[in-house]
Amino acid sequence: MNSWTPEQLSPSFVAACDCSIDKQLLEQELEYLWDDTDDTGKSYEINLGKISRNPIVKSKNAGKYFALPWSVIIKLALAKGIDK
Repeated sequence: MNSWTPEQLSPSFVAACDCSIDKQLLEQELEYLWDDTDDTGKSYEINLGKISRNPIVKSKNAGKYFALPWSVIIKLALAKGIDK
Protein backbone atom coordinates (compact mmCIF):
# COMPACT_ATOMS: atom_id res chain seq x y z
CA MET A 1 0.00 0.00 0.00
CA ASN A 2 1.22 3.49 -0.85
CA SER A 3 1.85 6.15 1.77
CA TRP A 4 0.46 9.53 0.74
CA THR A 5 1.21 12.95 2.17
CA PRO A 6 -1.73 15.31 2.86
CA GLU A 7 -0.60 17.43 -0.11
CA GLN A 8 -0.76 14.40 -2.40
CA LEU A 9 -4.27 13.60 -1.19
CA SER A 10 -5.51 17.04 -2.12
CA PRO A 11 -7.66 17.10 -5.27
CA SER A 12 -5.36 19.85 -6.61
CA PHE A 13 -2.54 17.31 -6.73
CA VAL A 14 -4.80 14.65 -8.23
CA ALA A 15 -6.18 17.07 -10.84
CA ALA A 16 -2.67 18.18 -11.79
CA CYS A 17 -1.34 14.69 -12.48
CA ASP A 18 -2.45 11.47 -14.03
CA CYS A 19 -1.97 9.51 -10.82
CA SER A 20 -4.02 6.73 -9.39
CA ILE A 21 -5.28 7.28 -5.85
CA ASP A 22 -7.98 5.10 -4.37
CA LYS A 23 -11.26 6.88 -5.19
CA GLN A 24 -12.66 6.15 -1.71
CA LEU A 25 -9.58 7.77 -0.15
CA LEU A 26 -9.94 10.82 -2.40
CA GLU A 27 -13.63 11.21 -1.58
CA GLN A 28 -12.77 11.24 2.15
CA GLU A 29 -10.79 14.43 1.42
CA LEU A 30 -13.87 16.14 -0.05
CA GLU A 31 -16.31 18.27 1.91
CA TYR A 32 -19.57 18.35 -0.07
CA LEU A 33 -21.14 21.81 -0.47
CA TRP A 34 -23.87 21.55 -3.13
CA ASP A 35 -24.90 20.22 -6.55
CA ASP A 36 -25.32 22.38 -9.61
CA THR A 37 -26.56 21.89 -13.16
CA ASP A 38 -25.53 23.91 -16.20
CA ASP A 39 -27.79 25.15 -19.03
CA THR A 40 -27.29 21.90 -20.97
CA GLY A 41 -28.41 19.71 -18.06
CA LYS A 42 -24.97 18.44 -17.05
CA SER A 43 -24.61 17.98 -13.28
CA TYR A 44 -21.72 18.96 -11.05
CA GLU A 45 -20.86 18.45 -7.41
CA ILE A 46 -19.22 21.40 -5.65
CA ASN A 47 -16.79 20.53 -2.84
CA LEU A 48 -13.98 21.93 -0.71
CA GLY A 49 -10.86 19.96 0.06
CA LYS A 50 -10.82 19.09 3.77
CA ILE A 51 -7.03 19.38 3.85
CA SER A 52 -6.29 21.83 1.02
CA ARG A 53 -9.53 23.89 1.40
CA ASN A 54 -9.37 24.42 -2.38
CA PRO A 55 -12.64 24.54 -4.33
CA ILE A 56 -13.24 21.33 -6.29
CA VAL A 57 -15.81 20.62 -9.00
CA LYS A 58 -16.69 17.04 -9.87
CA SER A 59 -18.46 16.24 -13.13
CA LYS A 60 -21.23 13.81 -12.28
CA ASN A 61 -21.31 12.81 -15.97
CA ALA A 62 -17.59 12.01 -16.38
CA GLY A 63 -16.60 11.42 -12.75
CA LYS A 64 -13.61 13.74 -13.19
CA TYR A 65 -12.44 16.39 -10.73
CA PHE A 66 -11.24 19.95 -11.31
CA ALA A 67 -9.52 21.89 -8.52
CA LEU A 68 -8.26 25.45 -8.54
CA PRO A 69 -5.85 26.56 -5.80
CA TRP A 70 -6.76 29.78 -3.99
CA SER A 71 -3.50 31.40 -5.17
CA VAL A 72 -4.72 31.03 -8.77
CA ILE A 73 -8.13 32.49 -7.88
CA ILE A 74 -6.40 35.50 -6.29
CA LYS A 75 -4.28 36.01 -9.44
CA LEU A 76 -7.42 35.86 -11.59
CA ALA A 77 -9.15 38.40 -9.34
CA LEU A 78 -6.15 40.72 -9.55
CA ALA A 79 -6.04 40.37 -13.35
CA LYS A 80 -9.75 41.34 -13.47
CA GLY A 81 -9.10 44.49 -11.42
CA ILE A 82 -10.32 43.57 -7.95
CA ASP A 83 -8.07 46.29 -6.46
CA LYS A 84 -9.15 49.06 -8.83
